[in-house]
Amino acid sequence: MAKRINISLPDEMFEKLSELKDEFGVSKSNNEKIDRKISHICQEALGKIIIEAEVSRIYRIEGIKDGEIAAPSLSQRDKEFIFRVLNGQGPYKKWSKFERMNEVNDHFSGSKYSFLTPRFADLMDGDIILHDWVESDPQKAEDRRGEMSWSYIEGFFEGVVKVFSKEKMEADI
Repeated sequence: MAKRINISLPDEMFEKLSELKDEFGVSKSNNEKIDRKISHICQEALGKIIIEAEVSRIYRIEGIKDGEIAAPSLSQRDKEFIFRVLNGQGPYKKWSKFERMNEVNDHFSGSKYSFLTPRFADLMDGDIILHDWVESDPQKAEDRRGEMSWSYIEGFFEGVVKVFSKEKMEADI
């Protein structure tokens, strides 16, 4: 069984589509052919989005696991910094998630902290591939490795925050 969804089109695109209806071989009274084409295109696009999200989740979960392992190696001050930034506290309140994540990543990118993300470079270089989708299109592989490595980094710091939050709760008891 299929579920029905509605899509919104910008006015300009809708006008162009209406203008070109005859090119699709569609009569004014019967729009089934164009509906099937639009449905097929939307299904393909959504399928690609779903695969990318699933792969992103795989990389993020691996990052969370590594973040939980690395958290004990960080100072309390470092963990508090990560917690404050990622939770948008203080001056980070109005920052986007991307800006906050970038701030944390930049803060810990020096050689002093290279132990934190041991798999990051291998993920970026393609030495470690957690899902075949990343390399399935050679023209997009480098961009995909970069995007998924970013998911890994997000997960890594989420893992650190998870450990810090647990430690904080236990200390408050």
